[in-house]
Amino acid sequence: MGRRASRGEDSSLSPDSRSTTARHTTSDALLAGGFGGACLCVVGAPFDVVKVRQQQQTRSDGASPSRIVRSILRAEGVVGLWRGVGPPLMVAVPQFALVFGSHEAARALISRHSTRPPGDGRDAALAGALVAVPTTFVYTPVDRVKLAMQSDGRRVASGLPPLYSSASQCARQLWRSGGAASFSRGFFATLARDVPGWASYFYVYSAAKRWLTSGGGVLDGTAELSPVASLVAGREEPRLPEISREEPRGA
Repeated sequence: MGRRASRGEDSSLSPDSRSTTARHTTSDALLAGGFGGACLCVVGAPFDVVKVRQQQQTRSDGASPSRIVRSILRAEGVVGLWRGVGPPLMVAVPQFALVFGSHEAARALISRHSTRPPGDGRDAALAGALVAVPTTFVYTPVDRVKLAMQSDGRRVASGLPPLYSSASQCARQLWRSGGAASFSRGFFATLARDVPGWASYFYVYSAAKRWLTSGGGVLDGTAELSPVASLVAGREEPRLPEISREEPRGA
């Protein structure tokens, strides 16, 4: 009776309540991550196109980024700066939804078994490392199409006709030429890059949020963080329910 009364006094400690709130937190992270991923892809696409064109240059070309931009605008128009953005945009929404949704789920799971305080950077890094596994399966084939489209854009800039009329046509051509193996090329290299990459990202992010607030408990939602501080740290963090590690009274 004592244990039941204790749970009734504080509903936030109820396992059902914590489970429901955790599900809401994960779904919020999915939506926020998907929208943020789309914005990131659209804003970053022109820079990515210029970067790929510059990496594909021979030593004799030696064009600066500004010269590459002017060349793209002359040959392809403004649309050329977003050439190949279709595949990464289609994958950015589910990918970043998967990133932040799986991070929330992994962080909630780790917090149940960790003896470290909530918001510890090591737990955030471990949850971030786990993010790389599902995202690599999503990102590798789309990145293959994106790079093929951007390489084709260099042909257009040099006056040659394009090999691919659209991203879907490019994907079909890659499938005909190499099958599933063509889309999985670079999978383990991407995984090896993203495991430490996401671990570092979330570790630095958690450390930045702790540094930018005067209170503790930033990462578990028990302390307020201003929108400006959240932007400086990296992104807005959905709140997690506070989980007490103390045994209920009257047990």
